[in-house]
Amino acid sequence: MSFLLKLLVLMSSLCRRSEQAGVTLSPDSSQVFDGQSFSLSCEDNSDSAGWTVRRNTSTDTRAPCEDWGIHGASTCGIDYALALDTGVYWCESGEGGANSCINITVTNRSVILLSPALPVVEGRDVTLRCQTKTSSNREATFYKNGFNVSTEQTGHMTIHNIPKSDEGAYKCSIVGEGESETSWITVSPSTTRPPTLFIIPASMSVGGLVLLVLLVLLVRPCVRRKPVGCDAAPVRSRRADVRRETNRMTARERVTDDVEDVSYGQIIIRANLRTEHRPEPEIVYSSLKINH
Repeated sequence: MSFLLKLLVLMSSLCRRSEQAGVTLSPDSSQVFDGQSFSLSCEDNSDSAGWTVRRNTSTDTRAPCEDWGIHGASTCGIDYALALDTGVYWCESGEGGANSCINITVTNRSVILLSPALPVVEGRDVTLRCQTKTSSNREATFYKNGFNVSTEQTGHMTIHNIPKSDEGAYKCSIVGEGESETSWITVSPSTTRPPTLFIIPASMSVGGLVLLVLLVLLVRPCVRRKPVGCDAAPVRSRRADVRRETNRMTARERVTDDVEDVSYGQIIIRANLRTEHRPEPEIVYSSLKINH
């Protein structure tokens, strides 16, 4: 029983280990100027080989790097980004497993917001930068969920010990240049756990060791799962989602107004009583002769 328990713990450890594979973006920003270059790489704690970068855009679905970028061993790059490169990017293994996704927006605006492309860990310091194609230290105003949160002379804003409540949609603007696109910053909880140590008893038989190795080989290909959302279409603007929700609410109000104008009446349905027609009695005719 103790041996089986150790095997179960070992399998759960393998599952946690496989989920630690990650995709990184250079430069680390979810917004990119058109004409700018960027690259993505797949990193696995055990082995980065066998991973490839895929993407979903307005024209591609699960397209591998070979179709749209410069393919490396576990990297993929774009030398000249275009608006059509806006989409969702992720790393996928040859076994079909995948890790977290990155949303990249390629814009032709004169201002971009440099913000982390991956979720940030709660309690860390996060720096947002407002940048033009020629300068990154001009006075800028930062917005969260449409509200002005800070104006910085240096063009960057640092959120110290970022809490979960600071998660939201951010953008920035520079006087005389315009404003950036909106980027969503995700704050993930801090889950630091000490590593689990496994001690194999010296009394374990050779058969037990063989069984352990077989279980590891069978379980490891099955524990890499694709996170929900990687195969979804590129993330659309949250402003469009708000517009659709507003249209739904307006439609509901119209239905309510129509209902208030309805006149109600009472309809009574009575049974259809029909008069029974009795059959007419048979008439017998006879002739009468009178003799004089």
